Amino acid sequence: MTYNQHNLLEWLKTHKLINISRLEEESSIPKDTIRHFVNDRRAISEENFEKVIKVLYSYGYKD
Repeated sequence: MTYNQHNLLEWLKTHKLINISRLEEESSIPKDTIRHFVNDRRAISEENFEKVIKVLYSYGYKD
């Protein structure tokens, strides 16, 4: 896991009101991709990571 992915993981775990399903939908990534990432079941690809953070910037996420 990269440093930026670790930061995203920690951010998602501390911002529990973020709806994971809606985030996946808005990011145009497959269902349960983020859920598996947050639950340490699977890594997130760099491509999907970039899509997610583009959406999360509007919610206060910073690298």
